[in-house]
Amino acid sequence: MKCCLQIAYLLPALDIPYCHHENGMVLAATLGLKEEEIPLAARLFAVVMSLMR
Repeated sequence: MKCCLQIAYLLPALDIPYCHHENGMVLAATLGLKEEEIPLAARLFAVVMSLMR
């Protein structure tokens, strides 16, 4: 993910891979993020992924 930090147009989307994990919001939990602290994009992505299963 460090390579994405150098690409300006990807910066707004980095919340998704940073806080989302295949099994839910595992990375957000390990970072100590709870509920409203988890970025909206990551929460929405988790909802979409659950609907696709």
